[in-house]
Amino acid sequence: MRKITDKTREGRIVWQKGTNGFAASLPGKLKLVFIEAPYSLISPTRWVVFVVRDDADNEILKVQNNTTALPGAKPTVEVGEGKTAVLLAGLMALGDDPVVNAVTDLHNLILSQQTKGGIERAIDLLDTI
Repeated sequence: MRKITDKTREGRIVWQKGTNGFAASLPGKLKLVFIEAPYSLISPTRWVVFVVRDDADNEILKVQNNTTALPGAKPTVEVGEGKTAVLLAGLMALGDDPVVNAVTDLHNLILSQQTKGGIERAIDLLDTI
C-alpha cells in the first residue's frame, strides 16, 4: 500500500473519478479500484471496497471497509487470486487494522488531490479575469 500511496503522491498513478468511486490503471500491470458508499449529507465520502487486479483481471487484493458501515462490524482483507483468500484475523481482532488504515490514507490522499486540483483550477481561472 505504501508504494501505491507514494506513487499517487508523486503523480505517477493518476486516479479518475467515476460514478461509484475512483479507478487507476497501470497498463499491462495493475487495475486499482475504490468503490465508495453513496453520498449522504450526514456522512462524508467514504470507501467501502478497494480492489487490486492484475492485467489478467485476477483479484490480488480486496479490502472491505466494514467498520464505517455497521456498528461493531470488522474490516475484511483478502489476499490471493480469485476465490482463494487469506483472512488476516489476527489483525482484525486488534480492532485497528493497518491495511484498512493504509487504504484509508490512500483514499484521503486521492480526495485531497481531487479537491486541490479543483481549487487550483478555480484560482487559475480567477487569475485570468
